[in-house]
Amino acid sequence: MAEETAKIKLYRKTYQLPQLNRPDLLVLQDQIQERQQLIKTGKRVRHTWLGLRKKEEPLNFEETFQELERLVKDYNQLIRFLTDHKDEYRRFFQSLTEEIKEAVGVKCQKLAETERKRQSLENSIGSAELRDTLRLQKQQIFRTVILVGRASLLMLKKIDLISESIQKLAEDQDTQKQVFSKMIGELNGYKQVYQLQLELDSLEKEAIEMAKVAINLEQYLKPIIGQFQGLIDRVVTIDGELSRSVSEVESLVQNILSSESAVSFRKNENLSASLLNFLVTSEEKRGRLAIALERAEQEGWQWTDVEIPDEEIELETAIQRINNHVIERVGNFTTSVVGDSPIPQTSFTENLPNRVTLEMVNLPAGEFIMGSPDSDSDARDSEKPPHPVKVNSFAIGKYPVTQAQYQAVMGTNPSRFKNNPQNPVEQVNWNDAQAFCRKLSQITGKTYRLPTEAEWEYACRAGTTTRYYFGDDANQLGDYAWYDGNSQKTTHPVGQKKPNAWGLYDMSGNVWEWCEDDWHDNYIGAPKDGSAWLIKDNYSQILRGGSWCYDPGFCRSAYRYDYDRGDYNDFFGFRVVCGAGRTL
Repeated sequence: MAEETAKIKLYRKTYQLPQLNRPDLLVLQDQIQERQQLIKTGKRVRHTWLGLRKKEEPLNFEETFQELERLVKDYNQLIRFLTDHKDEYRRFFQSLTEEIKEAVGVKCQKLAETERKRQSLENSIGSAELRDTLRLQKQQIFRTVILVGRASLLMLKKIDLISESIQKLAEDQDTQKQVFSKMIGELNGYKQVYQLQLELDSLEKEAIEMAKVAINLEQYLKPIIGQFQGLIDRVVTIDGELSRSVSEVESLVQNILSSESAVSFRKNENLSASLLNFLVTSEEKRGRLAIALERAEQEGWQWTDVEIPDEEIELETAIQRINNHVIERVGNFTTSVVGDSPIPQTSFTENLPNRVTLEMVNLPAGEFIMGSPDSDSDARDSEKPPHPVKVNSFAIGKYPVTQAQYQAVMGTNPSRFKNNPQNPVEQVNWNDAQAFCRKLSQITGKTYRLPTEAEWEYACRAGTTTRYYFGDDANQLGDYAWYDGNSQKTTHPVGQKKPNAWGLYDMSGNVWEWCEDDWHDNYIGAPKDGSAWLIKDNYSQILRGGSWCYDPGFCRSAYRYDYDRGDYNDFFGFRVVCGAGRTL
């Protein structure tokens, strides 16, 4: 049958998506629920002559077996549909989060401009009456900032929850199908049927209504999801973390919409500042905003035993933090939605002399938070403050430059570890890497260069905001990198470990990688457009990624290292980029 779609409008865009409430799918859902109920009760209701009386008949072993087989077939049909369309829903939710991020960015910029105007007037006007009005206006700005922060986090949480529900729905149905299939092969009497009844009974008891979570959002999605919401409800209750997310969102919605629990922003200017500070810092550090709000409400909004700086938070700082947090949440959402299926990338290959090739991966333009938050115990002062950076699209080497590639371009191999031509080239300084880029540009007719530091971190993170591009657990580093814990004191051929989500290998470990930028002690004043940060007559250059002889802390995505541009070592290497790029 022809694919049924529906249009919905959210913010400024109109989206067209496959409908989940198609008649055939609704029939299939009802059929699944009927079979579940039948297996649970173990009784079939039959109508007697002319339908005047109902009669319950227990299922025998063969009938139960048949119902299980049919249930597996029903799940198969449902999973096929979800599998066919899950990518469309992924793209929809990603697009929607990007639109929210842009809207919040614009709002934060306007709020910051308004506060600067208010401060200017407060400093120049002598009228006591007007100064009182300006102080009230400051409270109004606080209130608006808080609402922007709350509304954006709530919306992103809802989108994250609904998209994860659809994803987990497919995963859960597939798991149940496998469980049922296995039981069919292992059925040995009514014991297995009874166990299945208990499982299904548990699922029903745990089910909650998803409508309470998506108080407004589901009204937009109703023409598409329809009665399919019932199956999403089941998945929410199966997954404990998702179930907790439901409670968080419900609590957050109540705090936003309930006049009884709302804070009076006109009461006290310091109260507004404390509330704003609490909302931002607790969300950034703990990620449990609803719990924090509930706790604060129970304490009558008295901020005791809570991590709040001694100094009152500045409005512009708070606005920037909220904007940064939304950007970070969008990055987290994109990563969680993409999962094991990285954002589709295009690539190309350069043909070098001696039949050597160089693989490049095109990366999309984007925005990310560069640096480390205070919550990272390993963070260095040089990695702060974390700040948003917009990066143009560019292509980057899939691997660090190998000895074979360096030999093909430069006609020499300065490396110490020459046991394999696919090992990364090392014992090269920054000037050597620049010379390679110039020669490579001549050979290919394209402009090759070293990555800017922002480009390098953007490529390394691949949409993540964790300490490493695979998560926060350093114990997993051995799956992704060669470092002092597994290298056996040597470099290794590139591409032997797992890549990041964008298909780039050895972004951590093996060899440090030179970047275009000059060294700066921290990110104060750093460019936000992805360009290289250069200083006249500076000779200390940036290195990133850690190496075969360094411990895990040096392999973090945000870690920064520097050396004189003329120095070389057997743990210094590089990779190249092509396209975009500016210098500041």
